[in-house]
Amino acid sequence: DVRVALLEFVKMPGVAGSERSAEKQWGEAWYRKPIGKGVEGFSIRFVEEAIRLMTNIVVETIIIYEDDYRRQAQVMITELETNTTYRTPVTVEKTVERSSLKDGQDALRTRMNSKDRPVFLVAATEDEMSMKENRGVSMAIRNTGIRLIPSNIKIECRDAILKIRHGAAAADPGKYKREIIDGFMLLRVKPGDLEKALGHSLDTCSPAELSDLRDAWQGIKAGDFTFN
Repeated sequence: DVRVALLEFVKMPGVAGSERSAEKQWGEAWYRKPIGKGVEGFSIRFVEEAIRLMTNIVVETIIIYEDDYRRQAQVMITELETNTTYRTPVTVEKTVERSSLKDGQDALRTRMNSKDRPVFLVAATEDEMSMKENRGVSMAIRNTGIRLIPSNIKIECRDAILKIRHGAAAADPGKYKREIIDGFMLLRVKPGDLEKALGHSLDTCSPAELSDLRDAWQGIKAGDFTFN
C-alpha cells in the first residue's frame, strides 16, 4: 500500500517537478543543488509523506543540552512494529553572522571574509534561533526517516521522478535544447561556453544532461550561483 501510494504521490502535479519548461524547478519530492557535479536526493517533503503513509512511526524531538552558546536537540524516529529506532543530533549555535552591526549591538567575534571585509558574529534573536532549529530538525527528520523507507520503494520513486523530469528532453531533445540555448543566451552564456562546461558538443547531450542544463540555467537566473 505504501509503495503504490508513494508512486501516486510523486506523479501528482508539482511533486516531481515539470518537464514542460526550462523555467520549472525541481518539485517537492526531489532536490538538486549545484555543489560539485550536483548533489541530489529525496526531499524533506517526500520523507514526511512516506512517514505519514507508513503509519506506526513516532517522530520525537527532545532538548538534550543547552548553554549560553548552543542548544543541542535529538531527533528520534521509531518504527513501532519492529521497534527500530534511529537518532540524529541537531546542534544549533546561538549566534549568526552579519556584515554590519545595528546601533548598540556588540560583536562576539569578528573575522575577515574572502573579500577582506569584516564579518561580525552576534547573538541570535529568538526568531533566528527558531528558524535555525526548525531547519536543523527538518533536515534531521529527512536524513533519519529516509532510512526507514525500503530500498526498492526508494528506487522506484526515484526512477518515476526522473522520468517525469526528463520527459520533454527525451520526447523532443532538439526543441528542448534550443529552448535551453536561447535561455542561456539571455544570460549572455554562449553555446560554446556550455560545450566547454559539458566537455563535449551540445549535439551529443543526453536527456539527463539537458535537464541538468535547465536546472543550472534556473539557478543562475535566480542568482543562486554564477556560470564559471
